[in-house]
Amino acid sequence: MTPVSLPTPPPSIDANRRRWSIALQVTLGVMVAFIGVLGTLEHSGIRMVVASWINIHALFGALLSTLVGARLRWCLNSRPPAGAAELRKLNRYLSRIVYLMLYLVIGARFVVNVVNHFFLAESACRSLECMLIPPRGDSGAILAYGLGVLVAIRVFIFWLFRSRQR
Repeated sequence: MTPVSLPTPPPSIDANRRRWSIALQVTLGVMVAFIGVLGTLEHSGIRMVVASWINIHALFGALLSTLVGARLRWCLNSRPPAGAAELRKLNRYLSRIVYLMLYLVIGARFVVNVVNHFFLAESACRSLECMLIPPRGDSGAILAYGLGVLVAIRVFIFWLFRSRQR
């Protein structure tokens, strides 16, 4: 009896899937950064609408973990890690995504504060009402969700390492 082999898709379909997957991941990354920045600003019109029906920090955490999960799936499908060194490399790679998103969110908040201070005369009026976008002290929640995603990455990589040893 001859083994049955499944037909492989033509290279053009694989290239199309790859392009769509990359586009989806980039779009998800932009959404994570946008929601994270909204989570640190208080008087934004979009934040007022979104915050009335959902916890914007939890949305940031869910989108960040979805982005990391999509990249993890991409990495495991393209080339599964064989040993502990490759798992550590995968761990660092996924952690860099989280760090990049946190840097983008906190950096955007810093830029908004600088713009408010220098260009909108915050120092002259001495009140938050004069500022276009007043800062909000919600960076701790954004950092907490980022830390949660980092812990989840490490737990999953450890589980993957233990399952490969058996």
